Amino acid sequence: MMGRNRGLRGLIQAVNPEISVDHCIIHRYSLGSKSLPGNLKLVFENVLKIVNFIKSRDVNSRIFRELCKEMGEQYQVLLYHTDVRWLSRGKVVRRVIELRTALQEFLKQEESPFATKFTDKEWLVRLCYLADIFAELNSDNLQLQGQNMTVIDAHHPTINKEMSDHLKGLETSMQHYFPESDLKTASLQWIIHPFSVPDEAIHDDDFPCKGGVDHNASK
Repeated sequence: MMGRNRGLRGLIQAVNPEISVDHCIIHRYSLGSKSLPGNLKLVFENVLKIVNFIKSRDVNSRIFRELCKEMGEQYQVLLYHTDVRWLSRGKVVRRVIELRTALQEFLKQEESPFATKFTDKEWLVRLCYLADIFAELNSDNLQLQGQNMTVIDAHHPTINKEMSDHLKGLETSMQHYFPESDLKTASLQWIIHPFSVPDEAIHDDDFPCKGGVDHNASK
């Protein structure tokens, strides 16, 4: 409908080139919120594959529903996601989190490689983050559809900037308190393998307490 040449936009501007045509605010907000960086996109794709694996087969859906009942889960079904109903993203992810125990058990029984995802702490952290950020974006989108909402009201750069600044600040703060150099410092390997790290790899600076460390204590 908005095609530049043969769509509504093209037909109108062929008559009057000075007319300005713009996308619906809600549609633009949807498009702007759709992109995901690498790892988060991968987690979301995993979620869709898990949901489709269960819901696309009647047998799987029935077995999973009975399993949820036996485990006393609040819900017994997963939710579908479609690009058309983009607000469903948050609901789909949230339901997967709520049923993660039953999902892990079902996928384990089916010998699916996705069963290990629910024991992967980093994967779960990213999953929870997606649920939270989608919920926030969905809330903003619903506000755009409120009564007496005008185009001027729908532009809320202040809120968008606050969200962006918070996420950037959170990233900076995490990098400060959890620098990647910590993971690469050989002298910190004693935390993981306290009895197998040679004495020369441990420095007094690694121990903030007075007097450093007694290197003979473990001998």
